[in-house]
Amino acid sequence: MGAAAAVPLPVPLPGAEDAELSSYFKEKYLNGELFEGSSYAKSSLSEIATYTFKGADGETQVWQHAFDLRAFGNEGEDLIILYHYTNELGFRNVGDLKQSAAQLFASLADDRAHFGQGVYTTQHEPAVCGMRVRILLNNYSNEDPLRPDTNDAESQRVDREWGSGKADGHRAAFCVPLIVPKSIAYNIFERQTPDMAKRNLSLGEDYKGRAVHGNRDVWVVRLADERGSAHDAVAEADAVLKLLRLRLEKLRLELGDDHASTLGCMSELVADRSASVLSRAFQSPRARRGHDTWLLKI
Repeated sequence: MGAAAAVPLPVPLPGAEDAELSSYFKEKYLNGELFEGSSYAKSSLSEIATYTFKGADGETQVWQHAFDLRAFGNEGEDLIILYHYTNELGFRNVGDLKQSAAQLFASLADDRAHFGQGVYTTQHEPAVCGMRVRILLNNYSNEDPLRPDTNDAESQRVDREWGSGKADGHRAAFCVPLIVPKSIAYNIFERQTPDMAKRNLSLGEDYKGRAVHGNRDVWVVRLADERGSAHDAVAEADAVLKLLRLRLEKLRLELGDDHASTLGCMSELVADRSASVLSRAFQSPRARRGHDTWLLKI
């Protein structure tokens, strides 16, 4: 076991006051309301609706929807909004609704899952991070992601290995929000995942016992079966469609059928419904039993 890592005092990011998406996804999104923040522009990747943040070193596109994992927690428990950053391929698997097994997250193998098995996320949205390189530093470096010099050797390394130099795409170019019960979200400085606890490591250490810089913000979302093993997360395939129907009903009442926002919601509802229908042909037998589901392999 390595030397015990001190639990850090929270250090606010320069843009912490700009957490518009986190506030939105925690309440207004679930009520069918539209996002009205100023830090993001509405955009799309093909037919996938996104919010784009223009950082100092490039854009990050965020899915306009979120994976709602409330069903995996306890009734009434506190929620946290977390963000999984990925490349274009990983993002398309999530957002187009045509994949029955959307592989969202980091490998379960220890050589990549440095803090145990699960979904690797952060509570910091793109506008809070401000730059893509800070996202990469947070996710792929044990050094300080809040370093004043983002052109130093370590910043260049993570950009080369995980950003602009990565052949399969920049790992901070796209972002998937998740609505997560706190009981299944493990902050690496506060609570260890079960497999990390078995290694007899201290909080704030990776799987090799190396101390992690206190300014990193890493959360592992983990769902376990009866044996304590990480397994597939099953979410209702119609969740986004239900939300869009709720949103459309509100927009019709408040703005009328001919308003641009109402028409846009209608178009998204038609596109997502078509994609959901197509996905059924590719779902596993387990997923088809009972009701339509997405199988999110984690």
